[in-house]
Amino acid sequence: MLECITEETPLFDLSNFEAWIAEVRCQLQPDALDPKTCVSGPLWELILSCWSTKYDGRPTMEQIHYFFSE
Repeated sequence: MLECITEETPLFDLSNFEAWIAEVRCQLQPDALDPKTCVSGPLWELILSCWSTKYDGRPTMEQIHYFFSE
């Protein structure tokens, strides 16, 4: 989802999944001032939840569908 928004592959040079997720969470939230990559708070939270390292921390497709249909 982040790649679709920014049109860039995020952190392609990191091979460790946990390091990649930590880096994304800390540094890659798209710039709210750039209309091309602006991501609302709720959408950013959804993106982060999809990257949860715990299975039950990630949203189901039903929850994602509900998010976008609201």
